[in-house]
Amino acid sequence: VSIPKSERYPRGHAYFVEPAPLLRFLQETAGSTDKLDVMLEAKGKDLALFRLMEDLRRLAQDEQGIRIINGASIEVN
Repeated sequence: VSIPKSERYPRGHAYFVEPAPLLRFLQETAGSTDKLDVMLEAKGKDLALFRLMEDLRRLAQDEQGIRIINGASIEVN
């Protein structure tokens, strides 16, 4: 998963990952596979993962069909 740095530089990676497009993709594929491994491509490296998990944790609290399993794993219904 990667988000372009800008429209002008679509091959450059942004510092963080936007949770909404990723969540849409995961919700669309939920049920078609038991497990899906996702790699993040972001300039922020580990910080990007930590921020993404914080965003997903907030969405899980809002009943978005997400269950946090651990610091880097989720379940999507």
